[in-house]
Amino acid sequence: MPPTRRRSTATGPWPILDPIMWMRFRPSLLVGALALVVTLSLVLAAGWPGRDAYRYLNVFQEVWNLTRENYVEPVSEDDLLEGAYRGMVASLDAASAFLAPGEEVGVLEPAGPGRAGFELLPSGNVAVIVRVDPGSPAAEAGLHRGDQVWRIGGEPTRLKSWPQLRRAVTGPVGARLDLVVLDGRRYRLRELSLELAAPADGGFLIDRPREGLIRLRITEPDRVEGASLADALRAEMARAPATSVLVDLRGAVGLDVERAGAIAAALGSAGPGFRLVPRSGPERRIDVPDLPSIQLPDARFVLVDGTTAGSAEALAALLRERDAARLCGRDTFGLGALPELIPLSRGGFLLLTTRQVVTAQGTSWADDGLAVDRRLETRVARGDDDGDPLLDAALDWIAAGAPEQPATGRTASGTGEPAGVESRS
Repeated sequence: MPPTRRRSTATGPWPILDPIMWMRFRPSLLVGALALVVTLSLVLAAGWPGRDAYRYLNVFQEVWNLTRENYVEPVSEDDLLEGAYRGMVASLDAASAFLAPGEEVGVLEPAGPGRAGFELLPSGNVAVIVRVDPGSPAAEAGLHRGDQVWRIGGEPTRLKSWPQLRRAVTGPVGARLDLVVLDGRRYRLRELSLELAAPADGGFLIDRPREGLIRLRITEPDRVEGASLADALRAEMARAPATSVLVDLRGAVGLDVERAGAIAAALGSAGPGFRLVPRSGPERRIDVPDLPSIQLPDARFVLVDGTTAGSAEALAALLRERDAARLCGRDTFGLGALPELIPLSRGGFLLLTTRQVVTAQGTSWADDGLAVDRRLETRVARGDDDGDPLLDAALDWIAAGAPEQPATGRTASGTGEPAGVESRS
């Protein structure tokens, strides 16, 4: 089964960029857009014989000439072509990108242990903050979910993939991180500098928001050690009894599906985990590792939304299949394929998703994300930062016995995601 890609239609409640503001901030945006049309014309021409090929080549020639002759600023051919390469690959999904020479170094790993305390996801070619950790440098600087990060260290975030964004906001502890941010509530630009700090947790937090319920919040799935998580859960169960477990995966993004399997093992799962399915060639199987057994409540729930992506989606799918966990909240992002670096003959690299992740039973989320079993409604004014209404709705639903979704309220995939993040896979 070859990897699929998703055409996003979600817009969400967060503000859309004013075109005039964006052009003043980044005049070459129009150049990139026109160059993308040029490149797509060539790509389409390669796949269409006869007259269709000539028609697309004519579009190529016309766009190329009009842009070079009429754009408000002089445009070099190199800039046009590089913008086209980047736009073409970035349109595929959130983990693919064209990389100029040197940009490939370490792109699939964080730049260091230091963290700013927020998570980003590409959305419509804009980097959007989808999680801010309490007490972190990002929280102290006044960043919020829904803010758009326009520049990191002076570099534009437009057309950056998630691996590039993750590397850009990590580094040595104590390093400075310079940002240009569009405030999603006041619609104004901010320039700020954060100091990266050592993570305050192991990629997860455990609390008890209601009596008898344990909430496991996964903040950074690619950092979680399965054995450490199992020990923490065992200690929590010994401290006081619980009747249900809620795994909160909102704002959790990653690409390490082996870590997702280890998290599932800490929650009591075992056996086959995932299959990595390339377009051609042999598959690779990833099993859930064996960890000492832990006695957790049978009532298990997973809270997700449009900011649950990649390995967090893999974990949610596995818990639903193997442990009968029920997914609640909103449909997930849809990042269900893993990238690899492919060198180009004339320099540069493609960071391209080439392996689709599916569960042992064949579940995939690369096309439309994971649809929830129970869609939760909230009534909170846009921009309201008080409390956590989606979590409150989940806790109320569980307390009421987790009733089934009413027939009239069935969710349509990709609609109404609370984080307003457009999927690109």
